[in-house]
Amino acid sequence: MAAADFNGDGYTDLVIAASDGNLIVVLANPAGGLQFGQLIPVNYSPVAVVTSNFNDSGQGFAVIGSSNVTVYYGSGSGSFSADNTWNTSFDSANFTGITVADFNQDGYPDLAITDNSGPDVAVFLSNGAGGFYSPEICPAGASATGIASGDINGDGYPDLAVVSSLDSTVFVLIDNGPGGSGTFNSGGTSYGVASQPAAITMADFNRDGYSDIAVTATGTGQGGGTTILLGSSTGAMVGETSLPTAYGQAIVSNDFNGDGNPDLAVGLNGAASGVATFVDSATQTKANTFALSAGTAPLTAGIPASDSGVFAGATSPIVNEVVNQATPLITWTAPAGITYGTALSTTQLNATASVPGTLTYTPAAGTILGAGAQELTVSFVPNDTVDYSGATAQVPITVGKAATAVTWTAPAAIVYGTPLSATQLDATASTQGMFTYTPAAGAVLDAGTQTLKVSFTPDDTTDYIASTGSVQLQVTQATPVITWNAPAAITYGTMLSASQLNAKASTTGTFTYSPAAGTVLGAGLQNLTVSFAPANPVNYTTANGSVQIQVNQAVPVISWATPGAIS
Repeated sequence: MAAADFNGDGYTDLVIAASDGNLIVVLANPAGGLQFGQLIPVNYSPVAVVTSNFNDSGQGFAVIGSSNVTVYYGSGSGSFSADNTWNTSFDSANFTGITVADFNQDGYPDLAITDNSGPDVAVFLSNGAGGFYSPEICPAGASATGIASGDINGDGYPDLAVVSSLDSTVFVLIDNGPGGSGTFNSGGTSYGVASQPAAITMADFNRDGYSDIAVTATGTGQGGGTTILLGSSTGAMVGETSLPTAYGQAIVSNDFNGDGNPDLAVGLNGAASGVATFVDSATQTKANTFALSAGTAPLTAGIPASDSGVFAGATSPIVNEVVNQATPLITWTAPAGITYGTALSTTQLNATASVPGTLTYTPAAGTILGAGAQELTVSFVPNDTVDYSGATAQVPITVGKAATAVTWTAPAAIVYGTPLSATQLDATASTQGMFTYTPAAGAVLDAGTQTLKVSFTPDDTTDYIASTGSVQLQVTQATPVITWNAPAAITYGTMLSASQLNAKASTTGTFTYSPAAGTVLGAGLQNLTVSFAPANPVNYTTANGSVQIQVNQAVPVISWATPGAIS
């Protein structure tokens, strides 16, 4: 059942989805009564109906079957035609409830439909031309047997409340608000309601600016009736009251007597078949909007007569209302990734709860997590353990591997021929691991500016990444060692030869002597010099050497033939 002014006369009319496959339009009259308007047959058994101005031509309504959705566009006259509709259907669905609201605040009415086959909620956003886009699917609670929408937290964006008959709860989904494009928070909160809930509606019954929830149930006696849950700025339902009804099957809220306060109409089944109307007034609102502590509370509902006198006042018998503990809403955004070695702090452990209490984190602050995908858990214990239960929440966090810092100071220059050793290959790292050098220890490098490289592999490859480093090493040319023993003395006239010019060097190369071989030196102490040019001029410098040689005076050879005899 849904209510709207279909014919534009200023009075609220009704449309009823009957289980016999018909829609019944009932029009209100100025005297406060109702009269039959139109019977609309549909080709499926209707489950629920909502009203809105879908095409800017007047109030219409949307009706669902178990797997069908049909939107009847209004004409403004109170009559409807099957030719003026929008339809869609699903192969596998179990639709149970529907609500209409502008979830993305684009000025066009959208639809949200509960599908108990999920259980989930299908949100159809309007395309602005009377049709709808493909739905977004939002997970619901234990089951999804009814739905309503309203601004529970007062942010200007409609939220959703889903009835779960499986566990007698209402599952609340909060709209993501500005920038959310009509999407809803991924987690919801469940609240206990009257046993065997059957239908739901929302309105601001206590006029505090936050939408409240009304759920009627088929249960009777203790735990039965119609439950009122009050909204708040946090999005949590903060109170519960009960109205005395039995065998409630349908519920709708509207201002039936025009006093500016939302009223309730509850459709009843069983022995008391009919409609029970609860008229809200300023004094009644003040008297009935109180919060009960969790537990069993005896309640009596006093309903004053309406200002118009159409509805009589009544006082209910005492009902022992069972108030379930509310589950606090924990808000915790998954933190940004961190690097291994970063201790957990309030930057990551920053969950908040909808009520005061103590948050305990696992792992605790100061913990260093291993690299990889990790999960953080928070356990919340409310200060008010009577009315609120504990709650837990988890968020994922990615811990990246830490970089290993290699420290390597450029070594002092070495002379060609010096093999590399730990004196040059002495890099260090920020953690334990293995160093692999290129060139390796023992290598002899050519003269010049050379690059030494190192690859570091950490022992802990789970938490650290490998790294590399390099330094430059200056290799200077080696000076050849010339060995040249002073030659033995010679006699003047003896030409220089390899006997005297016999210098040796520590590497291969060419010797150039001065004086050169074949030279005859004068007598006395003479200097012999040599210049050495290495065969490998890249790695060796030239070298010079000298020795002295004693050149003895030659003894003249006197030739004197024996003279002939004389007389």
